[in-house]
Amino acid sequence: MPSNSLDGVRVSAAQAYLGRERPNLVVRTGAPVARVLVDGGRAAGVVLLDGTVVEAGEVVLAAGAVGSPHLLLLSGIGPPDDLRAAGVPVVRELPDVGRGWSDHPAVHVPFTAADPPAHPHAPGSQAAVDLDAGADPAGDVEVLLFVRPFVPGGELHLMCALQHPDSRGTLTLTSPDPRAPGSAYGYLRTEHDRRRLRHAVRTAAELLRAGLGTRAAPGGDVLGTDRDLDAWIDAHLTTSVHLSGSAALGPVVDAALRVHGVDGLRVADTSVLPVVPRRGTAATAVAIGEKAADLLTA
Repeated sequence: MPSNSLDGVRVSAAQAYLGRERPNLVVRTGAPVARVLVDGGRAAGVVLLDGTVVEAGEVVLAAGAVGSPHLLLLSGIGPPDDLRAAGVPVVRELPDVGRGWSDHPAVHVPFTAADPPAHPHAPGSQAAVDLDAGADPAGDVEVLLFVRPFVPGGELHLMCALQHPDSRGTLTLTSPDPRAPGSAYGYLRTEHDRRRLRHAVRTAAELLRAGLGTRAAPGGDVLGTDRDLDAWIDAHLTTSVHLSGSAALGPVVDAALRVHGVDGLRVADTSVLPVVPRRGTAATAVAIGEKAADLLTA
């Protein structure tokens, strides 16, 4: 699997791009943004949670696929009926803000290694095996082996995830409070999604039975029926934190990442992807950031 690491040390985007002294850069920490300040149809800056106004000639939201659309909604940019219901004045009607996002829904099948010292993968590897276990020609079912526990002394896991789900989620504005976004992930709403994730979990169990380790959960009684397995999956379902498409290219932003109808405002994160890519989103997010930088400096 690809990783952003140098000499065995993970390098974050901040370290890679902002690690040097830059005379034209000021980083303010502990300054949560409450909304974008829009004046006469143009973004004029941001308002912080404490009421401080930071003026700007252009505003770029890069708060992620939850934070960026949430800020748009808080700024009055989004579905008009929802904004009014939450008590937020409508600045720009954009019905698709926060609508139709996708992710990689996942479950982790825990197991205890049969013989850890004889494990075939090198010590220190975080993820050593990535299988395409597609149940149909889409080939988007992933079974991923983690050879280190998430917590010291914890169990090992096979992660099972859908890379191209049918189901979509929604971000809503429940109140004008910037600290309270509302979200519905909408995972596994279609039988097609459920069938493929069942297939992934059963494939993981087969791999473990083949000698990778001793399966801890789910048991054979659960695997035997779709109903019981669906219940187990629902109880263990989690996000891959790859949310995408909540301020999508086309309905919300244009090809230059500019928010429709609001001058001087762009979005530059995975919010703009129409659908989640069939892989982890880290490299794609960096590419979006590089493209946004090129657009701003052109």
